[in-house]
Amino acid sequence: MSWALWGMLAPAWAHVPNIASFNLDVLDGQSVLLVSLPTDGMHHALKLEHPELTLSELDTQTYQALLTQTLLDGAALELDGVPAGLGPCRVNLAAHETQVQCSLSAAPVYQVSAQIDAFSAQHGQNNVLRVRTHPSAGHIVLKESNAFQGQLQLSEPEVPEQEWPWAWGSLLLFPVGLGLWTLSSRPSQSASKQ
Repeated sequence: MSWALWGMLAPAWAHVPNIASFNLDVLDGQSVLLVSLPTDGMHHALKLEHPELTLSELDTQTYQALLTQTLLDGAALELDGVPAGLGPCRVNLAAHETQVQCSLSAAPVYQVSAQIDAFSAQHGQNNVLRVRTHPSAGHIVLKESNAFQGQLQLSEPEVPEQEWPWAWGSLLLFPVGLGLWTLSSRPSQSASKQ
């Protein structure tokens, strides 16, 4: 495959209708979940999950509320063994890709347990969870074959080795002690005159 052809096809693969991207960033003690969905795939999944509704007749605010509720009902995260509640969400509907940003009640993350079955009514749905903390990152793909569940172990930040407080002091004491020992081991001048 030529690079030119690859360049034309890559953007199409970036928005496959049955792939949702869940990006969890934990930086400076703040946690944000950014969900990116191809709008066509999201709309199709919502139709499958809510066949009783005529989605095209919903106003924007009701549609956004339905989307947010679908995400809240279909995403359960545990960070370091503690359930993380999804806080207020902001929806940005667009023709090509829709984004939903939610805050989380979380501390720095070392282990993530996730069950994200939002939009699972859509055939072949894959929910990709990416987690980024300082200094590590990782991802898991949640799909039907793993019951939309998974765990991600992130490396704990390295703790710098503590210097022994006496180490530098002992290095300074060595020359001083050597000097005192040298002076005390010399015969005194008064003893040599006798």
